[in-house]
Amino acid sequence: MKRILRRSSDILGKDSRKKNVAVILLNSKFSNISNNERFGMLWNKAGLRICADGGANALFDEDEKRIVPDVIKGDMDSAREEVLKYFKNQGTQVIRDPNQDTNDFGKCLEELKERFDENALLWDVVVWGALGGRMDHEMCNISYLYEWTSYFRTLTLLSDQNLVCLLNGPGRFVIEPDLSAEGPICGVLPVGSPCERVTTKGLKWNMHNQRLAFGEMVSSSNEIVDSTVEIECSSPVLWMTELHPRRRISRI
Repeated sequence: MKRILRRSSDILGKDSRKKNVAVILLNSKFSNISNNERFGMLWNKAGLRICADGGANALFDEDEKRIVPDVIKGDMDSAREEVLKYFKNQGTQVIRDPNQDTNDFGKCLEELKERFDENALLWDVVVWGALGGRMDHEMCNISYLYEWTSYFRTLTLLSDQNLVCLLNGPGRFVIEPDLSAEGPICGVLPVGSPCERVTTKGLKWNMHNQRLAFGEMVSSSNEIVDSTVEIECSSPVLWMTELHPRRRISRI
């Protein structure tokens, strides 16, 4: 079975700018980026920064320094004209895509895939603003994990409270959590369909060839107890961790 390493410090750590990290800022009232230390560190280390349509409004309204994205993409039914004009003048590329078969999140993922081309598997893509709010929006964002994870090195949904990614089984996944920023609470969730066999190491309640399914067994409120977590699964499952509270700062 394939063995895949996920290192949370690549996106949560305080290390210097990493050119292979791309950040997508979604249009959500739950994006909560104002003076947000975690978002600021993530944005600063990213090699490519994209706002999905109205995500540009949040950046314009909530950031007193007016940090500038590389790209704004969407059908532009949410981004205000004054915002688009301001960022255009700062060098941001604005891409209008009227296609109604995909939402703005999907449009941004397509943009990354086109830009990275054969190098897409070298990039960690982090999406801010995908969690919280309307349930249908949140489930749609989780659905994009199933559709798009295989195109990039990693694809992660991040908020102030949670980190969520897809372990795209079948496979054996070795996870190095950043315990200074996440845990111990974690979960292994069989969203979409049952997972017939899950075996874990490094959790308080490990599983051995356990079937996970809604209406049956779901590994929620588990805990990380080691510096490395191993999860072997026969089909895709979601991995989530609870993030530690972050302090507010005077500016991003």
